[in-house]
Amino acid sequence: MLRMKELVEKLKKAKRNISVFQPYINYLRFPTPFKGIAKETQIDFDFPVTALVGANGASKTSILQALAGAPSGLSPGNYWFETVLDGIQSNSDASIITGFTLPSGRRVEALKQRIHRKGDPDYWEPARPLKKFQMTLLKDLDDLTEKELEYRSKDRWNGIEKEVLFINCAENRSAFSLYLNRHPMKRSILLERRKLIRKNAKVIKRIFEKSLKSYIPRTNGKNDRILDEENLLLSRDTVDELNLILDKQYSEVHLLHHNLYGWQEGYSLIYRQSGSLAKYSDANAGAGEISTVLLVHRVMSAKPKTLILLDELGSFLHPEARKKVLEFLLKIALKKKHQIVFSTHDRELLYCLPPEAIKLIERDKTMGSSEVKYQSTHRDHAFSKIGGIVNKKQIFCEDTLAEEIIRASLRQHYPDLLKRIEIKFLGGEDVILSRIPEFSKYQTDALLYLDGDQRPKSFSKIQTDKLSLKNWEEEVGEKLLKKGLFKKKSQKELDRANERKFDLVRKEIVPWLNEHLEYLPSFYCPEGWLLDILKLTDGIDLDSSDECKNKIGNLIRTEQKLGQGEDDPNAFDRNAWFKRNIAEIAQKGCEDLKAVAERVKLFLEAV
Repeated sequence: MLRMKELVEKLKKAKRNISVFQPYINYLRFPTPFKGIAKETQIDFDFPVTALVGANGASKTSILQALAGAPSGLSPGNYWFETVLDGIQSNSDASIITGFTLPSGRRVEALKQRIHRKGDPDYWEPARPLKKFQMTLLKDLDDLTEKELEYRSKDRWNGIEKEVLFINCAENRSAFSLYLNRHPMKRSILLERRKLIRKNAKVIKRIFEKSLKSYIPRTNGKNDRILDEENLLLSRDTVDELNLILDKQYSEVHLLHHNLYGWQEGYSLIYRQSGSLAKYSDANAGAGEISTVLLVHRVMSAKPKTLILLDELGSFLHPEARKKVLEFLLKIALKKKHQIVFSTHDRELLYCLPPEAIKLIERDKTMGSSEVKYQSTHRDHAFSKIGGIVNKKQIFCEDTLAEEIIRASLRQHYPDLLKRIEIKFLGGEDVILSRIPEFSKYQTDALLYLDGDQRPKSFSKIQTDKLSLKNWEEEVGEKLLKKGLFKKKSQKELDRANERKFDLVRKEIVPWLNEHLEYLPSFYCPEGWLLDILKLTDGIDLDSSDECKNKIGNLIRTEQKLGQGEDDPNAFDRNAWFKRNIAEIAQKGCEDLKAVAERVKLFLEAV
């Protein structure tokens, strides 16, 4: 299974090839107000999977609805229309502009406008480019090729040709739930609903068992109650995705699209768990389970290069399942070249997304309209802007001196970052190394800092080919093995599991180490590094940790004028000496400390 960060990089690479995702909406702009969206707002789609983040009422749904009406043959009027309660200014020339790229590489814009048509006051139609909207007129283009001319109609560009799938995830419920739980909820009405459910459950059971594609009741039967002939077992691939997201063990999921519950259109589901003959229906399934099945089924069934719009993604799901839904969307976008846009309030659904994929939408309380505040932002920033509490990121190091080096570097260069981190010393190299299997397995979002004397001499990053891994193992890996990284029990067991170990290292441990393991400056212990910077190295071997520590102890004794028989400097004295000297070094300017600060900044900004 590809990890999310790998999927993100693969999607970035695929997106750079201009033809891979075409037809693709590059941006959508609103030259006029649109359903709560401010005039002159533009939203860019620089990554195939885009998250719209904003507080309630920030017009995220309005953006999705505008996108749903942007392609050729579709209309924003399906979602935004006038009523006596919600009027649209009669003189409004409400418009949306879709920016996309022709196969030739030429970037063009297609305009749609709302016009007042008899019998349909909310009719939208394609329109010619308008200079007042800063659009290029076709008559001003004298270099169009014969192929490009095929994409225009007289004085305008044809709209983008793209299938659209719009899912309101908050309403992604089963037919049973939609019918039983709708208002009113009086006892007498509930009894009638239960009576109808029991009656038609027998019909649904027969439809499932006989795999019927059509069902017209004998009495009062004119219309087919099975919709779109959709009565099917979900594919093995779909069931596998569901098992991964929901942490289930389904052997099969049967789905029926019908309107047997009071003409309420919806889905009924039958689940079977692996190793069991027992089945259960959606009536005994959770809301998140049902919503996820319907979401995955519909997305998996979409044609390649579909524009998939998901409102309120993550409804009913726990945090870990939300991450897995995001992974599913990244995989399916890469595989079928979909363009996916979703709205959310959930931080887990932003996990691993690059900044350009996260759009922060904010509402101006004074103007009463919304705009894209940030076209590109980090997930923590977006989440904090809507009132979310962002957990501090953890940095692990060997001791208090290492901690002070990291803190001093940030105090000097990026003091605000200190609020976003929690530095812990775990007690030494052995303890840190013993935690690597756990950290890599669960993709712990932490930065490990080892002392400089642990730094490999011949390389900084670990390559994953067999020869490089062999070299890494000879220099570093054997030491890690002894520290518990591979939990070596016997040479015989190691030989037998060698190939499995290689796969573990290559696929799981090394990629995590390359992103999360760092070393303090120089090839010395922190004490040796500090003495070297202070030019206090006379008579000592900087490669010897003990000599460096003794040297510092003697310097403190001299400063405090301690006699031969008096106590050695304690931990408090040493820490005070470290802090004072590191602070002085930082104030004078130190490239080593700047490098540490830059590395921590990079870690905090990483996806």
